[in-house]
Amino acid sequence: MIRSLSIFAFSILLCISLIQFSNAQSSQDKRIDSLQTFINDNYRANWNAIPDSARLLLHLAQQINNKQAEADANKYLGVFYFRTSNQDSSIFFYSRAAAINKELGNTLELAKNTLNIGMSYKNLGDFERTVENSLEAARYFEEVKDYKGISIVYNMVGSVYYYQNRLDEAETYMRLYLENAIKAKDSYEIVSANQNLGAILSASGKIDESIDYLIAAKDGHKKNGNKLGEATNSINLGIIFYDKEEYYVSVPYFEEAYEVAKELDNNRILLESIVNLVGAYSNLDRHSEALKLSTEGIALAQESKDEYMEMKIYEKRALSFTNLSDYKNAYIALSNFQVLKHSFINIENLNNIADLETL
Repeated sequence: MIRSLSIFAFSILLCISLIQFSNAQSSQDKRIDSLQTFINDNYRANWNAIPDSARLLLHLAQQINNKQAEADANKYLGVFYFRTSNQDSSIFFYSRAAAINKELGNTLELAKNTLNIGMSYKNLGDFERTVENSLEAARYFEEVKDYKGISIVYNMVGSVYYYQNRLDEAETYMRLYLENAIKAKDSYEIVSANQNLGAILSASGKIDESIDYLIAAKDGHKKNGNKLGEATNSINLGIIFYDKEEYYVSVPYFEEAYEVAKELDNNRILLESIVNLVGAYSNLDRHSEALKLSTEGIALAQESKDEYMEMKIYEKRALSFTNLSDYKNAYIALSNFQVLKHSFINIENLNNIADLETL
């Protein structure tokens, strides 16, 4: 009888211990959930809140062997160091997160971790490892049929090849970017892919082919309500036709950019529109419009202290006066152009000298 009571008492104690352990684990789980919510709510705007919270999350996760929370904590630390330009530490923590997610079979998170490792290498200028990790991430994204993830990978690989002036490879991956953005039905990635592909084709000398993609990008920006993107692509298209000496085709694009820039109160885009419009109007013998707009542009450039754009406007203004046989005013405009040009060149030379002195 005494033995039975002892066993019974031991069972009660064991049960109480298990309940206490369960309650402690439940408390830890709640703290982990709270920390993850806090980090997710703050990591984009409040960087200083991340490291301590992520390290505490890591400690708690390891205490109760919560592997997914441990992977997330490492990911958060990777994000922090990536955003604060400590790429070596970023790679270290992203790699730890990737290893745990691989062990857990969490392929989507593994893909994201691997892509982020590639991005860190890109910031370090190690393009070989950037491409290597990016393409590995693409394979993981393909396993879970995450087409947006695949598209983001190919955009990065294409961008790396573009920076290296490997334009054929850049074009190949930008086409894959567009293909997978379409599969993902992501309107913003589709617009970005069209814009990037258009830029690469233009840089490759495939001007006529680039036009369709840039038009698609401009129309996509307009549909998405991105007026700045719309104006930028209008200028790019206008410049293509301007360089082909199809000034009558370029004008509507520059005028569209001009109106959008006015609406946005964006002086830089407005000045680029004005410079190009003054040149196009001058070449179309629309000199009164060119001179009126150049006066507006010079005032705006001086107000914005943008000597480069002011210089370009004086150059176009001189063309209009020359075409009108008003050589006096053409000389004044050209003189102002030369003064600004020398000033601009001198500033560039001083900057170059300063760069040399810091080597």
